[in-house]
Amino acid sequence: MNKEVHFNKENYQAEINQLQTEIQNYKKCVLALEKITGSTELKTIEYIEQFICALSGFPSVQKSAELLNLETEYNFLKDNLQNVKSEQSEISQKELKAIKEKHTTRLTDELELQFKILENIAKEYEKLSYYGYINCIRNTDFGVYSVDVSSLNTISQLIGR
Repeated sequence: MNKEVHFNKENYQAEINQLQTEIQNYKKCVLALEKITGSTELKTIEYIEQFICALSGFPSVQKSAELLNLETEYNFLKDNLQNVKSEQSEISQKELKAIKEKHTTRLTDELELQFKILENIAKEYEKLSYYGYINCIRNTDFGVYSVDVSSLNTISQLIGR
C-alpha cells in the first residue's frame, strides 16, 4: 500500500456519523415493527397500515393506532421506514477500513518510487559532516547533477574560520 499523503478526517467522520444515524433509525424501526407486528422483519408502510386496521377492525389507520396504543410506533414508522437503506445493525471493521481508505489520498506508484529515491538521498545527506555541503550539488537544465568542487572548497574554508 502506497504512502499516505492526506486523510480527510472531517469527511470520514461525517460518513461514519451518517451510517450510525442510519443504523439507529433501522434499530428503532425494528423495535416499532416488533411492537406492532410481533416480528422484526422489515415490512412496507402499507402492510403495517393494513395490519393495524385488521387488528382493530376500523378503517382509519390513525384511529386504530391510537386505540391499540401504537400511535407513537406507527407515526415513527410512517416518518422513517422509507429512510431505512439497509438491514445493518452495526458498522463492520471491514466497512470502517473501506470508508477510511475512501477518504485517504495516497501516492501513485510512480510517486512512491520517487519518494523512496528521495528518502535514500536524504539519508545520504545526513551523513555529511556539515549540512551546508548540500549547496555544492549543482543541476543542469538537463537533469544532470554534479558536485561543484570549487563551492565545496569555499564552504570548507568558511567553516574552518
